[in-house]
Amino acid sequence: MEYKGILKVNAHDLYETLLESVRLDAGEKTGREIDKRTVEKGMRYKTQRQYKGKMVDAYVDIKSPVKDKRIEIDYSAQGMNYAMIYDIVSIDERNCELTYNENGDLESVSALQRFVFNSKNKKRFKEIEKYIINNKKEKKNEA
Repeated sequence: MEYKGILKVNAHDLYETLLESVRLDAGEKTGREIDKRTVEKGMRYKTQRQYKGKMVDAYVDIKSPVKDKRIEIDYSAQGMNYAMIYDIVSIDERNCELTYNENGDLESVSALQRFVFNSKNKKRFKEIEKYIINNKKEKKNEA
């Protein structure tokens, strides 16, 4: 499934925010401090995910991101493969388009599931945009 949206932030700030989120999540799941360079090179780690009602071992593979353009994360667990892809396209210095794509071993998607997916991601995109804008304001006020 795919969701596209325009965010009122520049592509570089969006990329850095998404990459930082991936870095922090990897650190939380592994119990280690992960530095930005490690994520930028690509990395793989083991974690636990819920699958068919039980917790199972899962592997997360962060592909080498393309600076300011793409972040791709692959999950595999119990023979199931799943990918999350963020594609970023700069529109101008203040705006970019973000395409979020989930694909893999997903069952057929109903209209209700697509509606929920789109609603959830519309809200998430707005939250990301708000977070980036607020962080820029805070950094300006600190200076």
